[in-house]
Amino acid sequence: MKILVTERAGRLRYSVEMFFNSDLPPSYLAEYGSSAHWEIAEMVVAANATSRRFIQRLTGRPAEEVNRDVFMGSEASLQEIDRAYREYRNRFATMSSLGDEVMARRDALEYYVDLFSAQNIKSFRSPRRISVQSLDPAVIDELIEGLRAATADLRRALVAEYPGGLSELQWIPRNDPFLSGLIRMELEAAQAG
Repeated sequence: MKILVTERAGRLRYSVEMFFNSDLPPSYLAEYGSSAHWEIAEMVVAANATSRRFIQRLTGRPAEEVNRDVFMGSEASLQEIDRAYREYRNRFATMSSLGDEVMARRDALEYYVDLFSAQNIKSFRSPRRISVQSLDPAVIDELIEGLRAATADLRRALVAEYPGGLSELQWIPRNDPFLSGLIRMELEAAQAG
């Protein structure tokens, strides 16, 4: 999980750097950044909450009190373990499929901008100035709209399913001093809508 979050944060930093070396529309960075943060929230919050629920169901104790020996010593029946595991997989798969959709749409936007603005294949995925004139604004708008819709679906599902985990803000990269205020605003807007 930590490796995935670090990779997503690294890609976000790369895209921010590319944005500030370009004349791309502000909506590019806003939608890209928002979607990255909500996808990170899905990975961390949903995985942790689902795992905690699974552990507590099988052991009858809060996850913080359970170590490997306690978990392995669970007296749950095989039938109960099977039901708990199926519920765990279904809940996790439902939320992660929404996160996967966000990531696929964000990748499409990022790679369109990066690839179609490259002079040659060597300059693809390397920091450089990008001119929006080398791109089709209609394609960017269409990709942003799809990303916006996928992010809204994920955000609604996360807010409905895990409001406590989201409001703790422990899933936010620690070295981003401006992000917590932005995410609090987004969370409030998502809960209101």
